[in-house]
Amino acid sequence: MKVFTFTPNALAAEYGKKGYVHVKDAVSEEFLECARQQLALCRGSGQNELGTREIKNKKKQYLFEMPDEKFLSDLREAIGALTSLPAARMTLSERHIMIYDDRASAEPPLHKDRVASEVSVGIPLEVPAEARVALLPDVAKGPNVLDGAIYCPRNMPIPIRSATAWNLDDSEYPRSVSYDAGELVELDARPGDLVVFAGSSIYHGRLHGGKSAALYFKFNTMGLDPLGEDPTTPVQRERGKAISLEKNDEELLQSPVGLSPRLRYVNRCYTRPDWTPVLQAAVSGEKDFTLSEDDSNFIMNLKKGRTVRETLTSLGVPEEQQLSHMARIRRLGRLGAIDFVE
Repeated sequence: MKVFTFTPNALAAEYGKKGYVHVKDAVSEEFLECARQQLALCRGSGQNELGTREIKNKKKQYLFEMPDEKFLSDLREAIGALTSLPAARMTLSERHIMIYDDRASAEPPLHKDRVASEVSVGIPLEVPAEARVALLPDVAKGPNVLDGAIYCPRNMPIPIRSATAWNLDDSEYPRSVSYDAGELVELDARPGDLVVFAGSSIYHGRLHGGKSAALYFKFNTMGLDPLGEDPTTPVQRERGKAISLEKNDEELLQSPVGLSPRLRYVNRCYTRPDWTPVLQAAVSGEKDFTLSEDDSNFIMNLKKGRTVRETLTSLGVPEEQQLSHMARIRRLGRLGAIDFVE
């Protein structure tokens, strides 16, 4: 299914300069109709509703189903060409239909998406006349490195079109970017249009978004899939588990190993009552689990294509001692922090 009607690489320079593009009538009628059909099913029957992703009095979110097997690869190629990012390294971190509540705030806090949303791709499906996509592309531009969105509330009663209308100080700490004044960009994006922007780096929001509906895809080139929504993620997980079961310790030492796309973060928690530090890993779909310092060092030293043995060697573990580490490394695979690959 053809998704877009324009040539993506023709807009690469514009995206590189501004950090966003708005393309009028960019989506094919065939794909727009496909997305609208899924929207109708979501609204009518609750199909694919993501209950834990609902934001009360703002929006509900539904998982978008791929129209065919070729769709995702074509979408990656197009967004890669538009953003000058390597399509082969793109992970799909979200694919949601968003239905905004009738009572959604007309001027909600602007936000940056989670770190996995390096590129956000928005396709409006239903849009009231007054609705706008709002961006602050030249103010406080820097990546949000957290696993959740960060928000900046309104500074009342300053007009919303000035950057000073938004309390950026409350959103990011410590300061790492410039907060100089800048203008709010408002995009009048209609059904059939396309809006692509650096989602985790640019503050954005939907003004007068009540009664709107939109399809969003989020991509990154960091191998992050915190919600497990890239179709390749479960395939990689199952293959990694099979490799672990098929190989003995000596064979597994020779296997390449990588970070799981579902590994969200490693957290050092200082516990009460005596503030004893405890390391924990957070993996999407799993309970948080504790790590040793050796586990944490192993995770943080993984590099693409490197084997288990090569990683242990880089950490200074003598070859004759490496087999003794395999039980804990198998545990990291079993709990989903790492994936063994071929």
